[in-house]
Amino acid sequence: MRWLALCCALCSAVGRRFPLPPPPHRDVETSSGVARGYLLPRPPHYAFLGLPYARAPQPHTRFRAAESPVRWDGVFEAAYRVRCAQPGQRGDPACLVLNVFAPERAAAAAAAGPVLVHLHAGHFATGWGSHSAPPRLLQEFVVVTLNHRLGADGFLCLGTRAAPGNAGLKDLVAALEWIHDNIEKFGGDASQVTLYGTGAGAAAAELLLLSGAIDGYVQRAILEGGSALAPAALAADPAGAALQVAEALGYEDDGTKTNEHLTDFYQNIPVEKTLNYSNRFAPCVESVAEYSSALLIKDPREILQTGIFKSIPLLIAYSKERSLDDDEMFQTLPHKFEDLLPNNLLFDSEELKKRVGEQVQETYFGGQEAGADIIEHFESYMNDVFAAYPAVKSAALHAAASDAPVYLMEFKPRDQTNTIYQYVFGKESLNEVEEEIAVKLVTMWSNFLKFSDPTPLETSILPEIWRPVTVRIRNERPDISTAACLVLDLSQVTLEMGVPSSGHTLPIWDHIYEIFYKSHTPKLHLSESDVLLYNEELAFISIKSQHESTKKGSNSGGNKENRPDGEGIVEEENDRNGQDEEGSVAGDNDRNRVDEEGSVTEEQDPNRQEEEGNDTNGQEEEQSVVGDNDTPPPQEEGSEAEDNDTKRQDGAGSADNDSHENDDKPKNVNYDIYDNVPVTDDNAEDEESVGSVDDY
Repeated sequence: MRWLALCCALCSAVGRRFPLPPPPHRDVETSSGVARGYLLPRPPHYAFLGLPYARAPQPHTRFRAAESPVRWDGVFEAAYRVRCAQPGQRGDPACLVLNVFAPERAAAAAAAGPVLVHLHAGHFATGWGSHSAPPRLLQEFVVVTLNHRLGADGFLCLGTRAAPGNAGLKDLVAALEWIHDNIEKFGGDASQVTLYGTGAGAAAAELLLLSGAIDGYVQRAILEGGSALAPAALAADPAGAALQVAEALGYEDDGTKTNEHLTDFYQNIPVEKTLNYSNRFAPCVESVAEYSSALLIKDPREILQTGIFKSIPLLIAYSKERSLDDDEMFQTLPHKFEDLLPNNLLFDSEELKKRVGEQVQETYFGGQEAGADIIEHFESYMNDVFAAYPAVKSAALHAAASDAPVYLMEFKPRDQTNTIYQYVFGKESLNEVEEEIAVKLVTMWSNFLKFSDPTPLETSILPEIWRPVTVRIRNERPDISTAACLVLDLSQVTLEMGVPSSGHTLPIWDHIYEIFYKSHTPKLHLSESDVLLYNEELAFISIKSQHESTKKGSNSGGNKENRPDGEGIVEEENDRNGQDEEGSVAGDNDRNRVDEEGSVTEEQDPNRQEEEGNDTNGQEEEQSVVGDNDTPPPQEEGSEAEDNDTKRQDGAGSADNDSHENDDKPKNVNYDIYDNVPVTDDNAEDEESVGSVDDY
């Protein structure tokens, strides 16, 4: 019996479960409560996954700015892999979370270290903050990844109180505010935060920088494979796109319904039904009717041209667009090439649009309409429109308006599977050549995070000093064809300074955009006196009454537009003469006079009026814009026109008040779009992929 009792006792002890010691962890006191992260290897670091930085949106706040997170009691187990709703995934309603990866040494370090905040790619429709830490960066930095609302929930822009627009961007502002308030508890330095955006995340990062909403939260930025100037960065017609999607989902518009009715429809439709249309929604320039909650109220290109924004050190990288080898639609040229022009251009007539399209086609394709080489020509065209021009133009404008350094890189991959993000954030297992590339990139990125300079010294790893962008100013605009650029060619693993490889075609796009750019800034028609809108310190917009504008023919009240020159920001005089020295309109065979630099003449359409503008030194020069069928360039903000269809007066005579319609455009530039050269040219760049237009 004694042996039987002993055996029973042993069996009972074996079957009993004793509590296991908890895995190595670290508790951090945040502004929302205590969060627990767990120690992971390779390299040793603590991972805090799914930390809420904002409250889960409610039905009545579904399309509005996020609210502060609810404080919790006890210990929050930060081990949740959360994604927002997107095509193919319902997501979690409480998806406004971030992930913090802190090196093990950061817990005991006496001094806080630099912080890297990554914004993911995905067309503003897909993606999430990586749930895995970048092993190559965790040796020195605290890394943060995050989610934001996508598709309709993130970017429905109707200008109403319930759906003002840019909820997804406002999520990012809330996340950066949370990081600023809490990152020191994780071992990070809130005064050394670098924002790293890839693809659409790069466009979002630049929009935030230009908006002024994250001033003080970010000290440096890396923009890879995306730009606020890219055609896909802003919705061309946000209300129109929302209406089309709504009609596809059953909304009936009899022509009398307003955006308020459309907002009500979206608030009552399940998010799952909108997911397949997520790529129809993107950031927008918001209506000033909701300026108290607006994030972006002026076109980013116009903000860059004025130079009125907080400058920080920038590193901008772009690469070749996606391969078109397997895409049959690019085997032959379309019948109407003008339909392939970017959607952020505006033409006053179909004939003018056709002429520009024909000239662009001639530039890239010559007389070729089909053949083995046509895909290569298409790739060059797409690379210039969606990658090279937006990145180089943005870098040049930032450099011209700022004392902070701006570094530009052209990344030439061997194939479309190679991206900078993969080398910097990717796994450790690489072949010998890939390892060499990864070491170079990680070293430059790390130097920039620490010193705002990717190559402070020449070393065996980085034998070439990466010089900041310096640009020549011609006719009040940076000459982007000569922008200093570091070229990293993976086919030969070379790293050397130069200029953008497509520098010979970029000035063409610069001239086209200067004339035909479609501003996203809302046209405002106010009947009362001055209204100062949003952010008085930066004074982005000052609007005068229509009566005063009509009376004086210009924006009164001393509202000036600033443009960069070689030294910095120069104020340009408000009053502009509306007629040329001869006070007449050019006839059929008239040609522009040779400019002060001796440039060639260009053809003038029959009823196109000549305008004059003041250069930065107050000197008067002439400008002529090639048009067609008496159609002028698109009118800009401050114009007296009531809509985009209003045309200038034709016929002979002087140009009076109408001459101020295009005060936003550079006045001292002669264009020869149809000869494809500037008339003053002396013929002198984890679960994500980045660097492609698809990443938007």
